[in-house]
Amino acid sequence: MKATINYTDNELVKLLGSPKVVDQDLAFKKLYFDNFKIVKSLVLKNNGSEDDAKDIFQDALIVLHRNVRKSDFELSCKMSTYIYSIARNLWYKKLRSSSKLDSLEDIQKEYVDLDENSHEFLEKAERSKMLNNMIDLLKGDCKAILKFYYYERMKMVEIAKEMGYSNEQVAKNKKSNCLKKLRSQVISNPNFQR
Repeated sequence: MKATINYTDNELVKLLGSPKVVDQDLAFKKLYFDNFKIVKSLVLKNNGSEDDAKDIFQDALIVLHRNVRKSDFELSCKMSTYIYSIARNLWYKKLRSSSKLDSLEDIQKEYVDLDENSHEFLEKAERSKMLNNMIDLLKGDCKAILKFYYYERMKMVEIAKEMGYSNEQVAKNKKSNCLKKLRSQVISNPNFQR
């Protein structure tokens, strides 16, 4: 996509809400081209790195995409303001949870408050991301088994075959042991519980 293609905010909303992945990709590329720099500036100016900015921007686009797909979504400000607002709230929350900052130095004067549902979604997304990171830390077959079961929605018979186990019961027993390990990691992680 060329950066010179211009879409109105309403056209971007339609592209994001489209069932066609190619339309959504066009919108995401345009949003990245037009908005990443301001989010990066915000994060860098407020104790963050470029990698932090990339993560925050990605999370902001996920929230935007989720909101746009709601039947009652109505963009009541400029798209750039909306994205900045989401990113701002995400970064502020991350800084507060790590006790690095009590307030943000804004790059942009305009921003909107997120509704409560967006905050709940962000918390769930944050917990899911943390849980995924905890699964990644598991040793041996546990990582593969839990990802197959929870993320790829594979049946235990399929997992047994994929992992080279003799039968489904062996896979079930392994999954049970892996879940015990994961639970102990979650319980011992103070950031996971709120």
